[in-house]
Amino acid sequence: VGLISYSAYLWHQPLLVFYRIKVLHQTTLGLLALLLLTMLLAAISYRWVERPMRFSFLKGRGAWPYLRFSAAAIAIVLIVGAALRLYPPPMAPSVIAGRYLPYGGEGIGWSFDNHRVSAPQNPPLILYGDSHARHYFAALRDIADQKQRRLIFVGDYGCISLPGIASAQNGTVRPSCAGLFDRLRPHLGANKGLIIWSQFWGQSLADDKGKAIGSGPIGEDPVAEAALISAIDRFAAQEGARQTIVLIGSVPGTKHGGPALREGPMRCQQYVDSVCPAQLPRKGSALTAWNEQLRRLAVRHANIRYVDPYDRLCDAATCDLTTENSQNYWDFMHLTKAGAQRVLAGLPL
Repeated sequence: VGLISYSAYLWHQPLLVFYRIKVLHQTTLGLLALLLLTMLLAAISYRWVERPMRFSFLKGRGAWPYLRFSAAAIAIVLIVGAALRLYPPPMAPSVIAGRYLPYGGEGIGWSFDNHRVSAPQNPPLILYGDSHARHYFAALRDIADQKQRRLIFVGDYGCISLPGIASAQNGTVRPSCAGLFDRLRPHLGANKGLIIWSQFWGQSLADDKGKAIGSGPIGEDPVAEAALISAIDRFAAQEGARQTIVLIGSVPGTKHGGPALREGPMRCQQYVDSVCPAQLPRKGSALTAWNEQLRRLAVRHANIRYVDPYDRLCDAATCDLTTENSQNYWDFMHLTKAGAQRVLAGLPL
């Protein structure tokens, strides 16, 4: 074992990574089989690669034959891996909505403005929120380019931000979220535009003094929910009064679809020991109840339109993971461009 220990060290990590990528139901027996395979490959590589190369120099022979053998072995591993679909397929930027949007860093987030290609007379589209706004970016950019409308995106990871209220971290306001609304404010001027506002809503909140609001996140704490509803009411009636606000509710997540879907349907497709479902049960959750609160809020304001992703992706019992052979999700809570287009379908964009 001592002679092959270095080869075993080199082999165990890629084998363990592939095992974790491809096998959902990992067992002790599977790990033992992985250990035996590691030792077998280590013995082979020691006998045919490591030992000949080490002693070829001592005997005055060149190492090129063994280097060629090593290159051929690596090529065989790559070809077999591709044939067995051991490598996750690349996902095109057109599929993953907004994933390639540059991120400015903590407190800067995403900023985008295509004003150079827009017609001045067309009202702007303003995308606002966090990563759950970001997954609508690619679909909205297509619309903006086609209609020569200005598209502005202001957002940051995990940030709810309105005057007097923002996402909390460790009981106080997250620094990156505190100034997010200030970056939106310059775009809320005299020119009437369309704000598409989407969030992961299940976040804890704090006020502008840094004090936590309630004792839990949206969807679980009625104090936090009431505070955010009041903040949206004020925004719609004051600084957002000249804008049309499209308020998008929570996306149906895939985690409650079982272990195979805990990281989303695209990840599920990589498992060799699991069958991926085509649909997800439409289960009630804390955030579906929050979606209903947003629906009722929109009724009170003539300038708010509410969109519930459950209505666009689900029927009464199930939610579609794919529609017309296109994936709706790229992970357990974010949409692909195709999924985003389905949620946005029918809006006056």
